[in-house]
Amino acid sequence: MNVSDIPRSAECERDEHLLADLTNRAKSRETTWKDVSRGAGLYVVQWMRRGAPRFSPSPGEAVHAKPRAPRELSARWARLAARATTDVIYVGKGKYLRKRVSQLARFGVGKSKNHKGGRVMWQIEGIGDCRLVVISCPFACEIAFEKEFLDRYRSVHDDWPIANEKGPNRLCRWWPGVGIRLVQP
Repeated sequence: MNVSDIPRSAECERDEHLLADLTNRAKSRETTWKDVSRGAGLYVVQWMRRGAPRFSPSPGEAVHAKPRAPRELSARWARLAARATTDVIYVGKGKYLRKRVSQLARFGVGKSKNHKGGRVMWQIEGIGDCRLVVISCPFACEIAFEKEFLDRYRSVHDDWPIANEKGPNRLCRWWPGVGIRLVQP
């Protein structure tokens, strides 16, 4: 499953940012995040290079991230990619996307401890070349949107994206053009 599998819809605005640009902003004292959507939605870190990512034993500037063994991460990526191609590194959600994207970038440069999701993505060599795709959704649908995307991803790859340690445990799902639906436990 790839980022392009998320349908474009009139109810969802989409913007894209190079992760290196966002982390450079996070290092600056005088920065603005106004070009990042304010509302609710998903943000997806998208692998843009050819071939599999290579993993470093260190999370680089993300000093609050607990590293995992590169061999383990490489093996997991190989399992994900063996089932179907993927360019999804990490999927996150936010009620206020601008705030969550800022927290992610600040975590990546060691300026914040409050973004626990996606920690292993900072071990990817060349992570700055990744694209961060921000997709808005109706307010209060962000949890259901993440649930639906991750469930679809898992049905294809038999696991969560490489930097998602676990998936959400929710009963409600939302998808562009489909709307909200309840899932039986």
